Amino acid sequence: MEKKYIIGIAEMDKQHSKIFEIAERARDPELDLVSMQNIIVELVNYAKKHLEEEESMLRINGLHDFLTKHIVLHNQFREQAMEIYCDFRNAEEIEDKRIYLHKAASFCENWLLNHIDVEDRKYAKILKTK
Repeated sequence: MEKKYIIGIAEMDKQHSKIFEIAERARDPELDLVSMQNIIVELVNYAKKHLEEEESMLRINGLHDFLTKHIVLHNQFREQAMEIYCDFRNAEEIEDKRIYLHKAASFCENWLLNHIDVEDRKYAKILKTK
């Protein structure tokens, strides 16, 4: 993960990096079907876990205004990620599955980069001053 996307909240930065690492593994052109299935499940589940932990962190730190907006954004992410996952599961050809795996990786990366830049920086700035 590029340094410019580090928000200075160690656990969140660590989780962001992990999502990017999983997404990078998803692009390996040599993945077999079982590996692709394992990676897409890992990517979607880890991203959802990260969102839950971020929501919990906001709640614990009393950032309820941020939490309300974050939950809406996170639910949109969850919905779109599950749509891509279902498309992957329903694809019959391995190359179609590979396309949906790459789509899932790109979606997670792009969504997260924007989310970090626009939303996460706001709460990080507040938390670092506490």
